[in-house]
Amino acid sequence: MFLNVRDICLIGMLVAVIVFCAQLSIPFPGGVPFSLQTFGIALAGITLGAKRGAVAAAVYILLGAVGVPVFVHFSGGLHHIAGPTGGFILSFPLIALFAGLGAKSERVLVRAAWIAGGLGLNYVCGLLFFNFVTGLGLRAGFMVAVLPFLLFDVVRVGLLVTVGWRVRRALERSGYLH
Repeated sequence: MFLNVRDICLIGMLVAVIVFCAQLSIPFPGGVPFSLQTFGIALAGITLGAKRGAVAAAVYILLGAVGVPVFVHFSGGLHHIAGPTGGFILSFPLIALFAGLGAKSERVLVRAAWIAGGLGLNYVCGLLFFNFVTGLGLRAGFMVAVLPFLLFDVVRVGLLVTVGWRVRRALERSGYLH
């Protein structure tokens, strides 16, 4: 995939949106905070498309891994990726990829299914890694790292299929997306 200057600028802008969304967080018991981080990741996929959205998610992860304070609570460092939430973080490109693939559809339910699929993979990767790091069983890990967030993700998907779609269409009409 070749990235031109416009692509790089758009990716950089969406990385900034992801960083902003990550700071909108609420700590939850168990070590997995609720944030709008995955909203920003999916928005990157919807607005930039699957490939460029996944690149934006990967850039975000790399920035955080090298210590740039882009993760929740303006934190950064490799210990976040090696810690209990590492599986969630590492699967962010999958969310963007799936959201971007779904954004090609004119049908709202198809877009919602693709976004939900990406979030579902995020949960699977995150839960397995969370259980590996914490030593909790699947049931206990699910209760701490997945269940409290499911209702939020239903709302998140609803917002993404409407707001994300409109942002994408506006960028296409303006000529920023090709």
